[in-house]
Amino acid sequence: MPKEARVFLVEDRGSYRKNITQYLNAAGHKVVLEAPSRTEAESMIPRLKEEAIDVALLDDRLVGRDTNNHDGTAIAKRIREEHPNVKVIDISSDGMRDVQVHARASKLEGALKIVDAVTNA
Repeated sequence: MPKEARVFLVEDRGSYRKNITQYLNAAGHKVVLEAPSRTEAESMIPRLKEEAIDVALLDDRLVGRDTNNHDGTAIAKRIREEHPNVKVIDISSDGMRDVQVHARASKLEGALKIVDAVTNA
């Protein structure tokens, strides 16, 4: 992440969003936009430029969705099309290998297993 990154966080679990936000803020970054669902995330995409977002952290599987449908992938695709300078990182509580494979297949900048980020915060 860039020094003092401005972050768009998409995570359906409120406790994870809270902990990730606290962790990133403590590390000198700023979570500027947060979304708990695909619908809310998609409605915020037009604001990424005006909010000067550097990095999008996207949960690839949002609760309540078909587990074969990677919601984060759809959001990432749209961000890449509309805001190509925003770095996109996949976050998930799935096994790290699965997260890395998915991130590579989706051509994202990286992957983060959020359980580690939350428990170490």
